[in-house]
Amino acid sequence: MIRRSSATFIALILTLVIITLVSLRSDHVPGRAAVSMVEDRITRVQPGSKKAAAPEKVNIVKDDTSSENIKAKNEAAQQVPDIGGPSIMAKMGNETLKAELGRASWKLFHTIMAQYPETPTKQEQTTLKNYIYLFSQVYPCGECAEHFQKLLAKFPPQVSSRNTASQWACYVHNQVNERLGKEIFDCNNVGEHYKCGCAEDEEGGEKKEEDSDIMEPMEDDFTFGLKLDENE
Repeated sequence: MIRRSSATFIALILTLVIITLVSLRSDHVPGRAAVSMVEDRITRVQPGSKKAAAPEKVNIVKDDTSSENIKAKNEAAQQVPDIGGPSIMAKMGNETLKAELGRASWKLFHTIMAQYPETPTKQEQTTLKNYIYLFSQVYPCGECAEHFQKLLAKFPPQVSSRNTASQWACYVHNQVNERLGKEIFDCNNVGEHYKCGCAEDEEGGEKKEEDSDIMEPMEDDFTFGLKLDENE
């Protein structure tokens, strides 16, 4: 009887040990605890309850602060200067001075176009365009400058190339010629007439004096070709 009780006790002890070992092994299985937690949460979800909506993804657009972008913005700002405005000069009553000024100014104006780059950069185009508008503000004959600005408003400067700029200047000049009843100049020859000869003079010597007087039909133009009508 005693032996049977001892055997039963030993069997009970072994059973408890085995159960304990099995329990310890199950707790160390990888992911077991995580699976249990998920299963526990699922069992807690009540029927008909709404699940929380997943947060929406928000695309955040960062401002491009790269050096290239900043440089491009600065260049764009520099190309749009505030150059508008009326003439800042007073009227010029001396007709002799008007005549001299007109001849010299037209020659300068057309020679600039003749020397302008054949394929200008964007900056060079901006430079010439700004010069033309600023020229209309500081031309010493105030009343002439006012009329020139009217021409610029009607025929904006064309500066995409040397030929384009030269043809534009010749066309504007002929608008003045037509208005004043003067001879219309052939714009097909404007490039040859307004060569400054900077390199050619060094190679071929001085040109004849009469050849250097550009656009001779305008020689008697007393007001840069911009005389205002009495009713203006």
